[in-house]
Amino acid sequence: MKVLALDNLQKVGIDVFVREGIEVDVKGKMTPEELAAVINSYDAVVVRGATKATAASF
Repeated sequence: MKVLALDNLQKVGIDVFVREGIEVDVKGKMTPEELAAVINSYDAVVVRGATKATAASF
């Protein structure tokens, strides 16, 4: 499984995924357009609130 963690998710949050053997890519804030360009490469996306995941992102 591959997860995209946005908005600079804290290490403690990332570690939860890593302990379960989940690959995590950590990024900062993304625009809906940037997210739409990469979202299909991931099984899940975690956001803290800065990035807006709109319908167009999917």
